Amino acid sequence: MKTLIIKNGTVIDPNSRLNKKIDIEIKQGKITNMKPKIMLEKKHEVINAKGLIIVPGFVDLHVHLREPGFTHKETIKTGSLAAAKGGYTTICAMPNTEPAIDTVKSLMNLNHIIKKDAAINVLPIGAISKKRLGNKLTPVASMQKNGIVALSDDGDHLDDESMMIEAMKKSKQFSIPISQHCEEQALVHNGHLHEGWVSDHLGIKGRPREAESNMVKRDIAIAEKFGGHLHIAHISTKESVKLVEKAKKYNLTVTAEVTPHHLDLTHESIGVSNIGAKIQEPLFNTNMKVNPPLREKEDVDACIEGLNNDIIDAIATDHAPHSFSEKSVVFEKAPPGISGLESAFSIGMRLVQKKKIKFEKLIDKLTYGPAKAWNLNEIKGMEGIGKIKIGHNADITLINKSKKWTYSKQQIISMGKNSPYIDNVFQGKVVMTLRRGKIIFNHRKLEVL
Repeated sequence: MKTLIIKNGTVIDPNSRLNKKIDIEIKQGKITNMKPKIMLEKKHEVINAKGLIIVPGFVDLHVHLREPGFTHKETIKTGSLAAAKGGYTTICAMPNTEPAIDTVKSLMNLNHIIKKDAAINVLPIGAISKKRLGNKLTPVASMQKNGIVALSDDGDHLDDESMMIEAMKKSKQFSIPISQHCEEQALVHNGHLHEGWVSDHLGIKGRPREAESNMVKRDIAIAEKFGGHLHIAHISTKESVKLVEKAKKYNLTVTAEVTPHHLDLTHESIGVSNIGAKIQEPLFNTNMKVNPPLREKEDVDACIEGLNNDIIDAIATDHAPHSFSEKSVVFEKAPPGISGLESAFSIGMRLVQKKKIKFEKLIDKLTYGPAKAWNLNEIKGMEGIGKIKIGHNADITLINKSKKWTYSKQQIISMGKNSPYIDNVFQGKVVMTLRRGKIIFNHRKLEVL
């Protein structure tokens, strides 16, 4: 492998607070030199990054890759390639597969597929409970030895309080995060969107905000009493943000993530065919159906403020691909979820352009923030996750902040085309992704000298 030089770009590294023009030298997948000007030699391969921003590869704590069991929706291969196109070099795969990742055997099978097919770093998450039924804990110790980075029954909340207590005890014992889908099942049963004026107007049963905040409050109380690392997945309400803020003030090990769509859309978006289009009642856009549901403007504002104040640690896509036929039904029968890996950064750029968040903060919440939240850069061989640093793996993303582009269905790599952002024009685009110095995604207009 030849020495690779990335020249003329501006490096932004949230970990070191670096923000300046620097050349990067990469040998055998590692960053070996960083300085304002590296002299070129004939043996060098050169990427001209003039006018581009160079950042650590994005990190996603919450991705549904569907394999094994649901390969008509997504596979490790297609999902990891879609992630690379979105700028991600590390993603964490949720365990709600078939079979669930709840035994060493199912985990080893997943690890085999990842080793064979993954284009980037794919880190498995193990189920909290057997078959994700909330009745019996999985073998945490042996699963952790075989590579899981967190535990989650995502898609379902661990309602049984005694089970959650046991899970948090395991979290403390093995220093592993519990990523909790906080929705009280009794309150969300048969609900399909946020409970509010829109659900009333459309005549569709809603999911109340208390379903989330009640469980966030309960789980934080358990974490306070029994210890462990509680991670609030896809936080969506202003009340939940306040609860996490209070927990952090008491120095509890509580972290949280928010999705791009919960930073950009509200329940009022549901009655449109695509964002910016005219209302198409009674044709409600099933690509707007997610769990937790899209909330109200005050919740969106609270989540943005939570990012800016570091109450929320990470932006996570909750990438949830579905087939066209599954989403082409009435709203109540459609499965929840958005295919989000390839649009996440550009949705974040909308917040930057509206001056709701600084560009550097956006990069932090896509890179070092999630890596730090779960201590991913402490995993042997993964020390460089979320960082650009000499001696670490060259997991790097190149960005064109001013590039305008259309998010068309034909260009989506993921098997899931279920996005409410189809045909939207974005400003800000990932143009290259490198994993361990190897170019995984390369936009065709980027100059490689």
